[in-house]
Amino acid sequence: MGEVGGLVFGLTVTLNIGQNRKCGKNRHILPMKTPTHSSRRPGYTLIEILVVVSIISLLAAMTNSAIQTVLIRTRAAKVATDLKDLVVGISMFTMERSRVPVPPGFQSEEPFPLHEGSPVLAVLLGENRYGLNASETVYISPKPGSNGAGGLVGNTGSYGYMDPWGQPYYLVVDASYNERVPNPDKKNSHEAISSRAADELFGRSAAMSSGPDKRLFTKDDIVSWR
Repeated sequence: MGEVGGLVFGLTVTLNIGQNRKCGKNRHILPMKTPTHSSRRPGYTLIEILVVVSIISLLAAMTNSAIQTVLIRTRAAKVATDLKDLVVGISMFTMERSRVPVPPGFQSEEPFPLHEGSPVLAVLLGENRYGLNASETVYISPKPGSNGAGGLVGNTGSYGYMDPWGQPYYLVVDASYNERVPNPDKKNSHEAISSRAADELFGRSAAMSSGPDKRLFTKDDIVSWR
């Protein structure tokens, strides 16, 4: 009886030890849980935001510069057309009437502005100022300006003719009737222009705009003879 009890006790101990080993082995092979950070939200760092802002600013500056360049070129093309029309209009007037459209006694051959009330402009538009245009022939037909720029401004009878930058166009006329006018380029502050300019221009008139800087006799003047 004692031997049987010892055998049962030994078997029980053995089973317990095996069970403990099995459980221990299983504990070691259980997969480990990876900690999650559900509270963290995706976002950008301050450096990334600054880089994006810098790129956008650079692109905006480049776009604005390109737009300004295109705008200046478009306006310059319009000015060139206006100046050509003025010179052609005066040539037609001179061929028909054997004189230039200036008031009696006018002898200056310096550039003068076609500001509001200019009698020369009025004659070219078809008005009979000083008896110079009895037939009221229209020699130029500028479009109306806007906000004091880019065409005719003022009221009927006292128009001015303005460039796209709001400055009057300028004329030089052959008041000496020798089919030549002094070359305004000789007064240009840009040496590369003034040093190469001839003393005179052939023709009965020349026209010019002070350009984007709104100052006469500078590099960006737009003229009818260049």
